[in-house]
Amino acid sequence: MKSIHFSLIKGVKKMAIETYLIEESEKMIAEPEHLEEWLKTVEELGLEGQKKLTKEEKSPIPFPKMRRVEYRVYETLCPNKEDVLKYSNNTIPLRVLSLIALAQREQYFVIIEIWDDHASPDPVAVGFADSSGLYGENRNAFIIARWGDELRSFPELLKIAKEKWTIKNTTELKSRISDAQKKLETIQNQADKYFIGEFVFI
Repeated sequence: MKSIHFSLIKGVKKMAIETYLIEESEKMIAEPEHLEEWLKTVEELGLEGQKKLTKEEKSPIPFPKMRRVEYRVYETLCPNKEDVLKYSNNTIPLRVLSLIALAQREQYFVIIEIWDDHASPDPVAVGFADSSGLYGENRNAFIIARWGDELRSFPELLKIAKEKWTIKNTTELKSRISDAQKKLETIQNQADKYFIGEFVFI
């Protein structure tokens, strides 16, 4: 399912590209008779769940759905999300563009986004099969490809994401504790104001 490619940038620098095209679905796109046979078999077996994966006699989406943990990891590491039509932070490799073109031609997604981090851009291309989850976690998000100078394994990415999430939330919690401590120090003064009719905010 996953495949790694390398492309030369400016003749000296290699860029790693990981694509997620599902081989069986790719065959259905390239060979119409393969899709027809698949649809016929699904119909004969009454596989309602499989029918939901297709639309208007098209092949199932040829990319894997993002698991919740994948969504959270990539969202944590790549907080900047932009419609592919407007993305300009990083060069999109030709191999990835060809997959995006396939997805647009077959109308698999309502939107394709590029996720990255401006400080350390190793982008991820994500397609959404509907608009229900464009805000927050979404089980209809599909990973198309990712690329960068050095693609880390998913266990490595998970570890880095956990560390980043922990640091961010620890900082926020400490800030809240500090704010609460300051309010505690003035609580008697706030009570005096409240009971003479002034507005106070706790």
